[in-house]
Amino acid sequence: MSIRVLRMELLRLPAFWAVHMWHVTQGPVSLIEPDTTRAHFRLSEDELGTLWRRELSNELEWPVFRVLLRGGCSIEFEYANFPEDHDCGCYIVHPDWSSPLCIGRVSGHWRLPALRWRELVRINEASVRDRDCIPGTALLLFLPTVWLSDDDDRSEVRDQLTTAWANLKVVRQSTINALVEDLIVSATSDVPWAKDSKYGWINDDSHSCRNPSGPCRLTDDEFQRIAVFFETIEAI
Repeated sequence: MSIRVLRMELLRLPAFWAVHMWHVTQGPVSLIEPDTTRAHFRLSEDELGTLWRRELSNELEWPVFRVLLRGGCSIEFEYANFPEDHDCGCYIVHPDWSSPLCIGRVSGHWRLPALRWRELVRINEASVRDRDCIPGTALLLFLPTVWLSDDDDRSEVRDQLTTAWANLKVVRQSTINALVEDLIVSATSDVPWAKDSKYGWINDDSHSCRNPSGPCRLTDDEFQRIAVFFETIEAI
C-alpha cells in the first residue's frame, strides 16, 4: 500500500527541477528534439536518472510537493508511482473540501491542459511564502499543467518565468533566457480556451479534464469547485 510523502526539500536541488521540466520540454505538445533541459542545468543524463530513481520513483512512498495559498487553499503535485506505471497528479485543495481535486495528469496518461496560463499566474500570486516555497515555486511546479494558447502574452510569460528561475537560484543566470525560450516553445499549443456560462473556463482537447464534452471530463460539481477555489484565493 502506497503513502503520500511530502518531499519539499527536493525543491532546492537543480536536478529535481531538471527532471520536472522534462514534463514540459518532452510533453505532449513539445516539438523540441532532442531534449535540451540537461544542458541548461549542466547535469548529465546519469545524474538526472539517479535523482529520479532515488527520490521520485518509489512505489511505496509517492513524493508530493505542496504550495500553500491564501484562504487556506493549496496546490499539490504528486509523483504517483503505480507498479510499472509512473504518473503525476495535479491537485487543487480547498479547506472546505474533504479531499483534493485532481484537475489533470502529467506523463504517459496525460490529462491536459489542466490550467490556463492566467490561472497559473493567479495561483502564483496567491502563494504564501515560507522556507520551502520562495516566490515562483508555484509557477514552475505547475508549469507542466499549462499549454500556452494564442491569447497568452508571450512577453508576460517570458518575464514571469525569468523572474521565477532567478528567484529559485537552481540554474545559472547566464542560461535562464535560453531555458525560458525552450519552455515557451515546448508549452505552445493550438488548443483554445473559452468561458462557458455553466462550466467556467473550458477547452476542447479530448484528453483534458476541463473539456465537458470529453471522456476525461470533470463532473459538474468539480467544475464548480474550480471556480470556488479561484474565488477563495483571490478573496483576501
